[in-house]
Amino acid sequence: MTHLSEAGLLEILSKPFYSTTKTKTTITEQADEGPESRLQAKIRKYAKDRGYPCLIFPQTKAVMKFLPPGYLDIVLSLPYCFTIYFETKSKTGQLRKKQNLMIGMLEQLGHHVYQIRSYKRFLEIMKNVEVRE
Repeated sequence: MTHLSEAGLLEILSKPFYSTTKTKTTITEQADEGPESRLQAKIRKYAKDRGYPCLIFPQTKAVMKFLPPGYLDIVLSLPYCFTIYFETKSKTGQLRKKQNLMIGMLEQLGHHVYQIRSYKRFLEIMKNVEVRE
């Protein structure tokens, strides 16, 4: 297993962070009604039904004590060491500065990161990334 050295991490952090278009919500995406937690619950069920480990971090005071600032809502693990990060947003929700920085850092490390507002968008993403056996 390769570990990132402190110098390597500092080099990554010193570069400007740019979010790719895949983290942006498309104009045509219709946001689900209700709070983010409803969308997160649907994603949790999807993962559970397929046997995928899924971590969902509600933004409570207790959770915020151990998560780094800007950490994303969902970490979904798929077969063959493939991990996807999701930031769920309500109809009017916007990314905070620290979330943009976290997205940039994760993308520079090679992770796939998506900002989603609807379960339909989540399913479109999963259709394109799931391993077919």
